[in-house]
Amino acid sequence: MKLHRLVILASAFLCGLAGSEAARANVVVVDPAGGDGSGPLKHALQTAADGDIVLLRNGDYTLLVPNDRYVISGKGLTLTRDTGVPELTLPALLVSNIPFDRTVVVRGLKLGPSYPDAAAGLPGLEVLNSSGTVLAEDCALQGGVGSHPQLFNPFDTYHPAGEGLRATGSAGVVLTRCTVQGGMGSSFALGVGVFFYAMNGADGVLADASRVVLDHCTVHGGQFGSGQDSGFFIPINGAGLEAKNAAFVHCAGSAVIGGDTGGGAGTSTNTGEKSGNGLTVVDAASHVTQRDTSFTKGAVLHPTELPGVDISAPAGTLSVSNVPARLLTVTSPVREGETCTLSVEGQPGDLVMLLVALGAGFTPMPAHLGVFVEGPRSLLFMIGLGPTDVTGHLDLPFTTPDLIPGVMGLTLPLQAVVSSVSGATLESSSMLIWLDDSL
Repeated sequence: MKLHRLVILASAFLCGLAGSEAARANVVVVDPAGGDGSGPLKHALQTAADGDIVLLRNGDYTLLVPNDRYVISGKGLTLTRDTGVPELTLPALLVSNIPFDRTVVVRGLKLGPSYPDAAAGLPGLEVLNSSGTVLAEDCALQGGVGSHPQLFNPFDTYHPAGEGLRATGSAGVVLTRCTVQGGMGSSFALGVGVFFYAMNGADGVLADASRVVLDHCTVHGGQFGSGQDSGFFIPINGAGLEAKNAAFVHCAGSAVIGGDTGGGAGTSTNTGEKSGNGLTVVDAASHVTQRDTSFTKGAVLHPTELPGVDISAPAGTLSVSNVPARLLTVTSPVREGETCTLSVEGQPGDLVMLLVALGAGFTPMPAHLGVFVEGPRSLLFMIGLGPTDVTGHLDLPFTTPDLIPGVMGLTLPLQAVVSSVSGATLESSSMLIWLDDSL
């Protein structure tokens, strides 16, 4: 019966697509056959139409210029590796100026500079000045390593490490089941008549005037560079999460850890540097919600170094809930006629409902302990999936029907709603990437 309800939902949903903008979606396949895919991918991201799916097959997507990165700008897009493709590493990704009511989805990729030691300051993923919603699922985000000034360039300075995620001036960024690592700070080195001191690592996640969700993520601040610091002040290492300038961050089912100290390895021991805080809230206008999430200061690796704190936040900027966060996952990408599985990991006896939309949004709902990430203006269905079992699990295999003619692929944001002794709660989201069987 549950399987039957999902098939009815999918069929009804497709009927509603006939007159929608989503029905014009195309799939752009990037297939370098194991060779250099950097040029084709850059071209695909530049020329793909709003709402398209960019499907990556096996290849080398390294960019030769250290500070170069891929860019998605001004449109909605889905970027994912194809079924059966081994792990793909892409250099850093910039997502910028995404319009309101547009969605960018990145799924199943590792994002980080091709040459991390030469890409100082570059985040694994940067979301900049976007009014739309950006979702990363099953991704690994790695920031670039800090570097010293160029030895014979008197105008050069220290280059900071890059965050795993840097969100600036953006309305909605959602990370689900991601690992995030801030870049390591530059290490002590001896130049010609000058010392290059060790510097602090970067935040794991920096939310600057932005709204962010960390859902079932593991986040680490970057480690302090090894060797001697300047000694002029006590440098504080990168936080697991930093929120500033009226940022909002919702954390659910996540572990957030500050950067470790440098450990005194290298030319000289460090002198008083601090490990990174688990959470740093900079201003009273920012707010963080902590649901079923731990914030932990980074490790101290040398006796001369000092610990940070688990949480540094002005009064009233942190809301805490111990209600367990539930996890929703769906197999993706999947083709017409294939069987995929929708799974929920929750508590025994949870009553699970599923929300399905054409696009994503970002509406904090503190009364329901979550963020509504379904697009409020897009076509929306809700269907009851039933209760979890005695272990708290619910697994529903279903076969995807055919897409309507002219549609080569769809990306559908799914989100779980759970009714339990804690009331009705908004839970995690997962993206169903649905492809024509000819691809």
